[in-house]
Amino acid sequence: MGPASGTQFPTGDTIVEFTATDSDGNESTCQFTVTVTDMEAPEALCQNLTLDLMGGSSVSITPADIDNGSSDNCGIVDYSLDMDTFTCANTGDNTVTLTVTDEEGNSTTCTATVTIEDTTAPEITCVGEPGIFNILEEFEAATIPAGWTTVVESGVDDWAFGSGDMPGSTDDFPTNAAIFDDDAAGSGQVNLVRLLSPVYDISAAASADLNFDYSLQDFLGEGEISVEVWDGSAWQEILFATEDTPPTSLGVTDMMPFANPDFQVRFTYDDNGGFGWGAGVDNFALNYELSTSPPFQVTLDASGNATISADDLIQTVNEACGYNATFGGSAPITETVTDAPGLTIDATTPVVSSTISITEDLPVSDLDVNLNIPHEWVGDLIIQLESPSGTVVTIMDQPGVPASTFGCGSDNIEATLDDEAASPVEDECGPVDICLLYTSDAADE
Repeated sequence: MGPASGTQFPTGDTIVEFTATDSDGNESTCQFTVTVTDMEAPEALCQNLTLDLMGGSSVSITPADIDNGSSDNCGIVDYSLDMDTFTCANTGDNTVTLTVTDEEGNSTTCTATVTIEDTTAPEITCVGEPGIFNILEEFEAATIPAGWTTVVESGVDDWAFGSGDMPGSTDDFPTNAAIFDDDAAGSGQVNLVRLLSPVYDISAAASADLNFDYSLQDFLGEGEISVEVWDGSAWQEILFATEDTPPTSLGVTDMMPFANPDFQVRFTYDDNGGFGWGAGVDNFALNYELSTSPPFQVTLDASGNATISADDLIQTVNEACGYNATFGGSAPITETVTDAPGLTIDATTPVVSSTISITEDLPVSDLDVNLNIPHEWVGDLIIQLESPSGTVVTIMDQPGVPASTFGCGSDNIEATLDDEAASPVEDECGPVDICLLYTSDAADE
């Protein structure tokens, strides 16, 4: 009784029995118990993670997202997190603890930083503005689209993106789709997975309709797909399929009976605890039009003024994490370009030029030119700007001329030419450098 000689004892109690036999065949036995205890804790290894809320109000993780290869000499039986769901309140860095436990109950922890980001801008319509929204998601990328989320209720596999191939069928989607491959999940897994759209505020819609393509491949009657919409208080089923279905359109379906501020669509695949092939979704199309509200009415006070807030001008907002409304457009773009060619201006080289490049192709509302030119007798200098199209503008033309036949006799120019300045540069000539803020004669050209 007991393991063969030379083998290792497993953890726990093992009874070993010895039998002694003499030459006449008389036997005697004895037993003892060998107890092996695993006192060694697992090695917990964590990795940091960055997630985007993608337009939703929350995002969830599993221990596998944080685990970075934890190990144990006798095997790990449990992984757990102290925090697995993050909301708008968790944007930024969050410390998450992973606990790994082996068969003997020994456990070790490690921590990871989970960074939650919100990079999706709000969608707004203003008062008096007709709001027409055509939402189309074709699942063409190899990753889950922004704003969409998945929930693995049972099993370890999840919806996949980047292919239109339906498992167990030659009737594939013609382009990439959202696919759950139950066959790839392997036998012995019980799979129930959900794919959720972003949340849409269609409470003020005058019309709303939904359409999408779906496909199902069952196996011996196992496997189903259902589609539900959130009506503000409960999920309402709009599709349930259990039979093999090639990629098929739902057909344009009215969503007005389900209109609410938190409208959402949920696709669920369930293999019924058996072994199925899988399901797919593609070409999600939600179209809705918001009722045009009357123009915002403003009543002026006795002095002809009125005060309103930016919120007064907003009709609807799609934003999971809250928003602040302000007046005003984008900030002006300011660009500074410089060139220091170090060119010599003399009798042999009376004309020199250098090129500066402007990277922004935008209308120019204001232009300031800074000059720093070491030169004796600035009255003989003519300075011009030439555009890429060949337009030439003279911004300085021999300071002091015609007031003086010979021009200004001062040395060096260090000046900023600005059309908002009070003094014309042509009139300046002193015993020191020209070194102030001036307007150019070409300011209005």
